[in-house]
Amino acid sequence: MNTKNFEQFTNLYKVQKTLRFELKPIGETVINIKKVDLLKADETRADNYKKAKKIIDEFHKDFIQQRLSRLSFEEADLGTYSFTIHKN
Repeated sequence: MNTKNFEQFTNLYKVQKTLRFELKPIGETVINIKKVDLLKADETRADNYKKAKKIIDEFHKDFIQQRLSRLSFEEADLGTYSFTIHKN
């Protein structure tokens, strides 16, 4: 294989690397987190988010279904739309 053909495609961008860091509480921070029960509050918030998301998703699903149930096409209209879509 001739590598000269690929020279214009190599070394064009800098290499990007992702670094991962971990935050560890030190000193009295651990005590304060436990004192205000911060982790429990986060768990509760996460559970509430899941419940709210289900409710909102059901609302959107119902809303879309209601709108689409009112939609109707004549056969001639569908042919026009099909032609427009395939033309683009």
